[in-house]
Amino acid sequence: MLFSEKQKARQRRQPLRAMIKTHPQQGMKAMMHEHNASRAQGLPAQIGNVPDGDPIGYKGQPVMTTELMAKSFGAGIKQISDNFANNSARFVEGVHFHKVHGPALKALKNEPDYIGLVGKTASHLLLWTERGVARHAKILDTDTAWEIFEQLEDTYFSVKAGLSLLKRSAQLREVEQVFSITARMAKLAGLKDNAAILSAALATKRETGTDPLEIVGRTHLPAPANLAMINPKTIGDRLGGRSAQDVNKDLIHHGFQRSFRDDKRALHYEPTEKGVTAGGQMMDTGKKQGGRMIQQLLWPSSIVETLRRLIFGGM
Repeated sequence: MLFSEKQKARQRRQPLRAMIKTHPQQGMKAMMHEHNASRAQGLPAQIGNVPDGDPIGYKGQPVMTTELMAKSFGAGIKQISDNFANNSARFVEGVHFHKVHGPALKALKNEPDYIGLVGKTASHLLLWTERGVARHAKILDTDTAWEIFEQLEDTYFSVKAGLSLLKRSAQLREVEQVFSITARMAKLAGLKDNAAILSAALATKRETGTDPLEIVGRTHLPAPANLAMINPKTIGDRLGGRSAQDVNKDLIHHGFQRSFRDDKRALHYEPTEKGVTAGGQMMDTGKKQGGRMIQQLLWPSSIVETLRRLIFGGM
């Protein structure tokens, strides 16, 4: 390709790169059409080896495995590995590549984008950034390698930002749909107001892994003004002097709450679906720790009679 022709081609692709970032699917189609048009004109716009699927990402940037890069360049995996070994001083970890191993590699194997890309017995995985791929193209130093890299620039490495937004939008739509369905189910089950919302939020988190209340910045919902909320100590006092610790054990035993420890090993409680149905809610205490509001699981006064029947058999 003449230098002037290459310049013209890259100029035509500039607005397409912008389109890819805002409208990934339409942008990718337009970019492929541009490459095909160049090839139809007799210009070497070889795209056969360029991946046409979604790019894989690591630490917020698009990356390529050694196998995928070798396939794109039409080279052997051993050739790429040898080039890296013979020129290791020219590659900087964190800039040109990421070496993933240990627990990070184990976690990566379970990521949907990496299924089938990591060998079961692999002790590490090399992931190449755009700069790393460019350096490999420079070492190969063939017209084909540089042409393929330019196409990777235009497609594979340009589309990631847009795809991240697209995937996030799809996830939010899924959360919205599941929350809407479970909220209707909660109301059909007789739950009302905040109890229905909290029950639907718990069900949505269980199904999608995302809490819809966290998305909108509401980690709790206020209790109605006419509903008195009490803590385990008050519940214990009304049950004849049981300790708060015993009340928490009772609430766990009867399926109203569950316990967990945070990263500092502090003990916390949260309501189960049964607990939400009974009116349990996470409430702000008015105190902060580490800049975050401390919350406590509180209960409507009706929980006292519910526990009395369960513990004492209606006494």
